[in-house]
Amino acid sequence: MALQLEKSILATVAYFDVFEYPLSVLELQRLLLGRRSTPCGLGELSRALDAGVLLEKAVRRKGGFLYSRGREHVRDVRHGRFLAAEKKYKQSFRLIRFLSYLPFVRALLVCNSMALLNATPGSDIDLVVVAKPGGVWWARLFCLLLLSALRRRPGQASATPKICLSFFVDEAHVDVRELRMGENDIDFAYWVANFYPIYDAGGVYARLWAANGAWLSGVLPNARPIIPHPSRIVRHTVILRPMVELLLAPLSSLARAVQQKKFPAA
Repeated sequence: MALQLEKSILATVAYFDVFEYPLSVLELQRLLLGRRSTPCGLGELSRALDAGVLLEKAVRRKGGFLYSRGREHVRDVRHGRFLAAEKKYKQSFRLIRFLSYLPFVRALLVCNSMALLNATPGSDIDLVVVAKPGGVWWARLFCLLLLSALRRRPGQASATPKICLSFFVDEAHVDVRELRMGENDIDFAYWVANFYPIYDAGGVYARLWAANGAWLSGVLPNARPIIPHPSRIVRHTVILRPMVELLLAPLSSLARAVQQKKFPAA
């Protein structure tokens, strides 16, 4: 059992080492790879790190981070990327807030490198957009129009960080397990587990976790919802949006037709 935990730790550290992302002990616990019947406690994890023979040879710990032997530079890389990500958040927070006001938008979740604050200067801010049931096409159209008008879509010339609308889903279909490339698709599991909620209208993020938690725990036994930092949360009261949605809902086919002609790719 102890050896299996060491192998899981080594696999997890090696996976994130590919992205030059050294892990803290708390991050290692939450993102631990492996199939276990019960989650791994922090005490059990710490004992393995202190006494594991396999880990002593392959893993180094310094400055609060764990990384593969010979990869000491990743600590500095992570710090630099953290600063780049913080700058992008500050430059884009107002625009993300505008996106949250748009009709049919129910949640905005940061994904990919920005979700981990591991962004390079050229990274986009990748967003998962959760829409009201039946409103995905309208949500996508409004988001695209706003970003295009402000020249914030990938490929548009401007100096400000780009926002990439990576994935759209409606509230009725937040169980995304069928999109995996098999049960051992760890890339997809990490992608979902690291969704970072910055806007959530009415518990959408909690429902997403309720729908996906079972299969996620089969790959990442300690995976749990992320509690976002208060400075990155968008909060507001919706007043006119329900009325606009009521008027536009019957015309979803129109929104779809417009996008298939004008915006074939997000």
